[in-house]
Amino acid sequence: MNTFDIKFVEVGSDFNHSHLSGFIKVYKEAFSQPPYNETYSDEEVNTDVWTPHLKDGCIILALENEQVVGLGCTISMDKWEHDPEFQAFIEVNRSKLPNDDLSKICWMSEVAVLPTHWRRGIGTKLAETRIAWGKKNNFTHFMLRTAKKGSNSIKMWQNLSGKVIEGLIQDVSTHAKEVNSQSTERVYISGIIK
Repeated sequence: MNTFDIKFVEVGSDFNHSHLSGFIKVYKEAFSQPPYNETYSDEEVNTDVWTPHLKDGCIILALENEQVVGLGCTISMDKWEHDPEFQAFIEVNRSKLPNDDLSKICWMSEVAVLPTHWRRGIGTKLAETRIAWGKKNNFTHFMLRTAKKGSNSIKMWQNLSGKVIEGLIQDVSTHAKEVNSQSTERVYISGIIK
Protein backbone atom coordinates (compact mmCIF):
# COMPACT_ATOMS: atom_id res chain seq x y z
CA MET A 1 0.00 0.00 0.00
CA ASN A 2 1.38 3.38 -1.00
CA THR A 3 -0.88 6.07 0.37
CA PHE A 4 1.74 8.09 2.26
CA ASP A 5 1.63 10.90 -0.29
CA ILE A 6 -2.18 11.02 -0.33
CA LYS A 7 -4.18 13.22 2.04
CA PHE A 8 -7.76 12.22 2.95
CA VAL A 9 -10.13 15.08 3.79
CA GLU A 10 -13.82 15.32 4.62
CA VAL A 11 -15.55 18.00 2.57
CA GLY A 12 -17.46 20.60 4.55
CA SER A 13 -19.76 23.44 3.56
CA ASP A 14 -16.69 25.69 3.26
CA PHE A 15 -15.22 23.46 0.53
CA ASN A 16 -12.59 24.58 -1.96
CA HIS A 17 -14.38 24.96 -5.32
CA SER A 18 -11.49 23.22 -7.09
CA HIS A 19 -12.49 20.16 -5.07
CA LEU A 20 -15.92 20.12 -6.72
CA SER A 21 -14.43 20.26 -10.22
CA GLY A 22 -11.90 17.58 -9.24
CA PHE A 23 -14.68 15.44 -7.76
CA ILE A 24 -16.66 15.68 -11.01
CA LYS A 25 -13.59 14.83 -13.10
CA VAL A 26 -12.68 11.78 -11.01
CA TYR A 27 -16.28 10.55 -10.85
CA LYS A 28 -16.79 10.77 -14.60
CA GLU A 29 -13.41 9.23 -15.45
CA ALA A 30 -13.64 6.37 -12.95
CA PHE A 31 -17.18 5.35 -13.89
CA SER A 32 -16.44 5.53 -17.62
CA GLN A 33 -14.02 2.61 -17.08
CA PRO A 34 -14.99 -1.10 -17.05
CA PRO A 35 -17.02 -2.68 -15.60
CA TYR A 36 -19.40 0.31 -15.60
CA ASN A 37 -18.69 2.17 -18.87
CA GLU A 38 -21.16 4.87 -17.81
CA THR A 39 -21.27 8.51 -18.88
CA TYR A 40 -22.49 11.44 -16.81
CA SER A 41 -22.76 15.16 -17.36
CA ASP A 42 -21.12 17.55 -14.92
CA GLU A 43 -24.61 18.66 -13.85
CA GLU A 44 -25.72 15.06 -13.11
CA VAL A 45 -22.69 14.45 -10.90
CA ASN A 46 -23.18 17.77 -9.10
CA THR A 47 -26.95 17.37 -8.61
CA ASP A 48 -27.24 13.61 -8.02
CA VAL A 49 -24.03 12.89 -6.10
CA TRP A 50 -22.18 15.93 -4.71
CA THR A 51 -25.16 17.98 -3.47
CA PRO A 52 -27.09 15.31 -1.51
CA HIS A 53 -23.94 13.98 0.16
CA LEU A 54 -22.72 17.46 1.07
CA LYS A 55 -26.16 18.24 2.55
CA ASP A 56 -27.02 14.96 4.34
CA GLY A 57 -23.96 12.73 4.30
CA CYS A 58 -20.22 12.62 3.93
CA ILE A 59 -17.78 13.20 1.08
CA ILE A 60 -14.17 12.10 1.55
CA LEU A 61 -11.59 13.19 -1.01
CA ALA A 62 -8.20 11.63 -1.64
CA LEU A 63 -5.84 14.46 -2.57
CA GLU A 64 -2.39 14.29 -4.08
CA ASN A 65 -0.71 17.70 -4.24
CA GLU A 66 -4.17 19.21 -3.59
CA GLN A 67 -5.57 17.48 -6.71
CA VAL A 68 -8.52 15.09 -6.30
CA VAL A 69 -7.45 11.53 -7.21
CA GLY A 70 -10.20 9.63 -5.39
CA LEU A 71 -13.54 10.08 -3.66
CA GLY A 72 -15.89 8.27 -1.36
CA CYS A 73 -19.48 9.22 -0.51
CA THR A 74 -21.66 8.00 2.33
CA ILE A 75 -25.18 8.84 3.40
CA SER A 76 -27.83 7.41 5.69
CA MET A 77 -29.76 4.86 3.65
CA ASP A 78 -33.05 6.57 4.49
CA LYS A 79 -31.77 9.81 2.92
CA TRP A 80 -30.57 8.31 -0.39
CA GLU A 81 -33.64 9.26 -2.40
CA HIS A 82 -32.30 10.36 -5.80
CA ASP A 83 -33.02 6.99 -7.44
CA PRO A 84 -36.69 5.86 -7.24
CA GLU A 85 -35.92 2.48 -8.88
CA PHE A 86 -33.29 1.78 -6.22
CA GLN A 87 -35.70 2.80 -3.45
CA ALA A 88 -38.41 0.50 -4.85
CA PHE A 89 -35.92 -2.39 -5.07
CA ILE A 90 -34.82 -1.85 -1.46
CA GLU A 91 -38.42 -1.67 -0.23
CA VAL A 92 -39.33 -4.97 -1.92
CA ASN A 93 -36.22 -6.64 -0.44
CA ARG A 94 -36.30 -4.99 2.98
CA SER A 95 -36.33 -8.32 4.84
CA LYS A 96 -32.85 -9.09 3.44
CA LEU A 97 -31.28 -5.87 4.76
CA PRO A 98 -28.95 -6.00 7.77
CA ASN A 99 -31.20 -3.68 9.81
CA ASP A 100 -34.89 -2.83 9.31
CA ASP A 101 -34.20 0.76 10.43
CA LEU A 102 -32.74 2.38 7.31
CA SER A 103 -31.51 5.33 9.39
CA LYS A 104 -29.01 2.94 11.04
CA ILE A 105 -27.49 1.79 7.73
CA CYS A 106 -24.56 3.82 6.45
CA TRP A 107 -24.99 3.62 2.66
CA MET A 108 -21.57 3.54 0.98
CA SER A 109 -22.98 5.07 -2.17
CA GLU A 110 -19.87 5.92 -4.19
CA VAL A 111 -16.18 5.21 -4.36
CA ALA A 112 -13.97 6.17 -7.28
CA VAL A 113 -10.24 6.40 -7.84
CA LEU A 114 -8.48 7.66 -10.95
CA PRO A 115 -7.17 4.70 -12.96
CA THR A 116 -3.64 6.18 -12.70
CA HIS A 117 -3.89 5.69 -8.93
CA TRP A 118 -5.35 2.20 -8.76
CA ARG A 119 -3.62 -0.48 -6.66
CA ARG A 120 -2.23 2.02 -4.14
CA GLY A 121 -4.68 1.32 -1.31
CA ILE A 122 -6.64 4.53 -1.87
CA GLY A 123 -10.01 2.76 -2.24
CA THR A 124 -9.43 0.82 0.98
CA LYS A 125 -8.47 3.97 2.88
CA LEU A 126 -11.58 5.74 1.52
CA ALA A 127 -13.70 2.80 2.73
CA GLU A 128 -12.08 2.75 6.18
CA THR A 129 -12.52 6.51 6.56
CA ARG A 130 -16.22 6.25 5.72
CA ILE A 131 -16.74 3.35 8.13
CA ALA A 132 -15.16 5.53 10.83
CA TRP A 133 -17.56 8.34 9.88
CA GLY A 134 -20.43 5.85 10.21
CA LYS A 135 -19.27 4.80 13.66
CA LYS A 136 -18.91 8.43 14.78
CA ASN A 137 -22.48 9.06 13.59
CA ASN A 138 -23.98 6.03 15.38
CA PHE A 139 -24.69 3.79 12.39
CA THR A 140 -24.83 0.06 13.17
CA HIS A 141 -24.22 -1.30 9.65
CA PHE A 142 -22.74 -0.33 6.31
CA MET A 143 -24.13 -1.39 2.98
CA LEU A 144 -23.33 -0.87 -0.69
CA ARG A 145 -23.93 -2.27 -4.13
CA THR A 146 -21.44 -2.99 -6.87
CA ALA A 147 -21.18 -4.73 -10.22
CA LYS A 148 -21.46 -8.50 -9.87
CA LYS A 149 -18.68 -9.04 -12.42
CA GLY A 150 -15.49 -7.06 -12.94
CA SER A 151 -15.62 -5.04 -9.73
CA ASN A 152 -12.63 -4.79 -7.40
CA SER A 153 -14.98 -3.58 -4.66
CA ILE A 154 -16.27 -7.01 -3.67
CA LYS A 155 -12.90 -8.30 -2.50
CA MET A 156 -11.98 -4.98 -0.88
CA TRP A 157 -15.20 -4.87 1.18
CA GLN A 158 -14.88 -8.55 2.12
CA ASN A 159 -11.43 -7.70 3.50
CA LEU A 160 -13.18 -5.04 5.60
CA SER A 161 -15.62 -7.61 7.10
CA GLY A 162 -18.34 -7.08 4.49
CA LYS A 163 -20.38 -9.99 3.21
CA VAL A 164 -22.35 -10.36 0.00
CA ILE A 165 -26.05 -10.50 0.89
CA GLU A 166 -27.18 -13.82 -0.55
CA GLY A 167 -30.13 -13.60 -2.90
CA LEU A 168 -30.01 -9.82 -3.20
CA ILE A 169 -29.12 -9.17 -6.84
CA GLN A 170 -30.45 -6.26 -8.86
CA ASP A 171 -30.76 -6.31 -12.65
CA VAL A 172 -30.05 -2.76 -13.83
CA SER A 173 -30.35 -3.48 -17.55
CA THR A 174 -33.79 -1.84 -17.57
CA HIS A 175 -32.68 1.11 -15.44
CA ALA A 176 -34.06 4.48 -16.51
CA LYS A 177 -30.53 5.72 -17.27
CA GLU A 178 -28.97 3.66 -20.02
CA VAL A 179 -26.60 1.09 -18.58
CA ASN A 180 -23.73 0.14 -20.85
CA SER A 181 -21.96 -2.01 -18.31
CA GLN A 182 -20.02 -5.25 -18.62
CA SER A 183 -22.17 -6.45 -15.74
CA THR A 184 -25.83 -5.46 -15.60
CA GLU A 185 -26.29 -7.24 -12.27
CA ARG A 186 -25.49 -5.56 -8.98
CA VAL A 187 -24.75 -7.39 -5.75
CA TYR A 188 -25.23 -5.94 -2.29
CA ILE A 189 -22.66 -6.12 0.50
CA SER A 190 -23.18 -5.34 4.17
CA GLY A 191 -21.18 -5.37 7.35
CA ILE A 192 -21.41 -4.43 11.00
CA ILE A 193 -19.83 -1.13 12.09
CA LYS A 194 -17.78 -1.81 15.20
